[in-house]
Amino acid sequence: MCAEAGIIRDFNDPDEIPLTTGFARLLHVNSRRYIDFILKLLRYGDVAEEKLTEENRRMLLMFHYILWQKALPNLGFSSLRESIRRLCANRYMVKELEEILNYNYQHIQFVNKSVSFQYPCPIDLHCRYIRDEILAAFGLSTLEIKAELREGVKYIEDYKTDLFFITMYKSEKDYSPTTMYEDYAISDTLFHCQSQSTTSDTSKTGLRYINHMKTENRILLFVREYNEENGFTSPYYFLGPANYVKHEGSRPMSIIWKLEHPMPAHLWKETGKMAVG
Repeated sequence: MCAEAGIIRDFNDPDEIPLTTGFARLLHVNSRRYIDFILKLLRYGDVAEEKLTEENRRMLLMFHYILWQKALPNLGFSSLRESIRRLCANRYMVKELEEILNYNYQHIQFVNKSVSFQYPCPIDLHCRYIRDEILAAFGLSTLEIKAELREGVKYIEDYKTDLFFITMYKSEKDYSPTTMYEDYAISDTLFHCQSQSTTSDTSKTGLRYINHMKTENRILLFVREYNEENGFTSPYYFLGPANYVKHEGSRPMSIIWKLEHPMPAHLWKETGKMAVG
């Protein structure tokens, strides 16, 4: 826009078109350590993958999938290092990305916290992430394969973790009658959601939910208001771990979860009608 207005000299970066869309997918990022990590990558224009912790490697993979949307082989990249070098070859676009991320950082109005995981996972409490980032953060997407997820719950057996992807306000064009679940916040610590329509309270999945504290399975809630935001897929707020309180019914089960960390005031304000009663 600045180039078109004559404020800056016009430029012709090699990946201007795909990166413009990729940057739009980054507008939600509000984790301080995630932003710091990306800015350092841009500052150096390179990365030594072999020196990264597994958590940082996954953060790098999250960033890759936001930008490019494809696994490395589909882009002709052999490593994440090549992905970063390709990005940094777009000199003017990188400058714009730095401006976006610095703006986001300066406008974060809450203190995000890390959640204690028993495995590497660079997700921060109450921050926003698109599904591609979440799947990479939990090791479901890899360098070679981008994971796809259609259902609203994903159980990661190796981590004994259930990921709940909850959309508060559902439209009939995006969801079938069997997936128009009733999901809402009761208070800043209590959350009501319905299981998938085929889940009974005597099934393996239903019993895993009910007994998750005894079996040391974790329930993690990711919540968003709408399916889309400004023409893009909406990001989810990470509400953190939740514990079973009670349930009613079967196929689907109506479950009340208690969040380990209360939702902050800014989240109540931004989500508006999430609170009921």
